Amino acid sequence: MKILIVCSSLGGGGAEKVAANLANSFSDLGHDVTIFCRPCEKMYPVDSKVKIVNPSCGKVVSRILSLSSLVRKENLDVILSFTDISNIDAWFAARIAGFTGVRVPTIHNDLKLRDSRIKSSLKKRILYFLHRLSCISASKVVVVSQSALVSFCDHYKIDPNKVCCIYNPVIPDRYNFVPMDTRENQKNEIRLVAVGRLVEQKNYLLMLDVMAFLNSEQQQEFKLDIFGEGELEEDLKRYSEEKGLAEFVSFRGFSSELDRTLPEYDCFILTSDWEGFGNVLVEAMACGVPVVSTSCPSGPEEVLDSGRFGALVEPGSARLFTDAVVRTINQPQVVDRYELDRHLDQFRQSVIAQKYLDVFSSC
Repeated sequence: MKILIVCSSLGGGGAEKVAANLANSFSDLGHDVTIFCRPCEKMYPVDSKVKIVNPSCGKVVSRILSLSSLVRKENLDVILSFTDISNIDAWFAARIAGFTGVRVPTIHNDLKLRDSRIKSSLKKRILYFLHRLSCISASKVVVVSQSALVSFCDHYKIDPNKVCCIYNPVIPDRYNFVPMDTRENQKNEIRLVAVGRLVEQKNYLLMLDVMAFLNSEQQQEFKLDIFGEGELEEDLKRYSEEKGLAEFVSFRGFSSELDRTLPEYDCFILTSDWEGFGNVLVEAMACGVPVVSTSCPSGPEEVLDSGRFGALVEPGSARLFTDAVVRTINQPQVVDRYELDRHLDQFRQSVIAQKYLDVFSSC
């Protein structure tokens, strides 16, 4: 099968990591895979057999024409695209090229909640209209969690039969899980970690408020490393300094090797106001790191199985989140290793890749 993956880039966020993981898995299974994306300095690893094509220009019309030329030249079976702009680009390019194969856009966020936070404008209405058309006319739409799927269908007024839920491919097939119940917490210094784009959705301001509570009320010293880049980085650094947290909070930037980094920490924290799935929650659990997350829509409750495999806290309350972190550190949740392994197996890369291939075959 010849598969073209269209995404914004191969670095930075969860959707981009999913694109790279799927490309590698499809290639391992013997399929011919090409990725169309803009170049970036820091990117997730991609197998050498996967072809990467960059647009000739970053401007919208040139990008779409470059993509349509690629579609026309290749005898493609499938076009798989990631997030709004790439979904729209793939739709236009397919129409221009006269593509008659399978086109599958993917949704990686709770679009209804996300759009409710964006100020109304002509640009917003145009993007909504175009993205909705790109999804309605697709062979199938994949949404990465059940709760995000319900939100998506309601927001875009799309028949649920045209949509399916496939979780994200997070865990490599040969990765061995680290059991949570064998970890030893440090007594004097507790190391916390967070991962994600530095954007409003992740509510890092609440996370910094939690750090202020922890270091003013607890005997241990709490340190936090934040991995990620984004538009709010300078604002968050200023807020951290204003809260007196400069010595306790470090901004570590982008990392493509979190599986090596995460096991060093005592607790993973996620303070998002909304999500689509939550790749980093799976990565933390697989590394044996206890998790504290907001129970925000959409994703964390499914990923953590309603709290079986990590603490869930109502969004928006630094006080409640602080208490949950202290409980997790002092009285780690007892997790059955067999049950956790079985739960995490559903996020294996080859398992998810096969689900996508089944969708392609059924269209």
